[in-house]
Amino acid sequence: MKIESNLSSVIQDLSFKITSLEDADKLFRVAAFDSVALISDRVQQDGLKTNETPIKSFYSVGYAKKRKKKGLQTQFIDLTFSGDMMGDFVPAPIIGGWAAGFRGGKSSEKADWNEDRFGTIFNLSTDELNVVTKGINDYINAALR
Repeated sequence: MKIESNLSSVIQDLSFKITSLEDADKLFRVAAFDSVALISDRVQQDGLKTNETPIKSFYSVGYAKKRKKKGLQTQFIDLTFSGDMMGDFVPAPIIGGWAAGFRGGKSSEKADWNEDRFGTIFNLSTDELNVVTKGINDYINAALR
């Protein structure tokens, strides 16, 4: 009995597709951009820390007044007054991949101060991590199809 298979062509095709994943830089870059967008949205639109609890319940009366005068919302703390710190929260290349972080010492110091005061804010939440992981898995699956 002679057995024939298309295994060699399947392996050749998979080998080509796996080679296309060697451009992991693109995958890491997309994951970093997604991370920045998700974290920024959670902080600025919902006022939530990484554990999805409010950064703080309310602004002080004086600071709320200052924000209102500038036309800013006061229902929750969103860490955005001038916009400088959150504007400096960006994806950036690092050795071996990409990361999300703060461009410039001043914004990095503000972020550290906020986390020291309120708790962890600029890490992916569980839900956000699931979204980024799904994006990575989708990218890999698409490359292997």
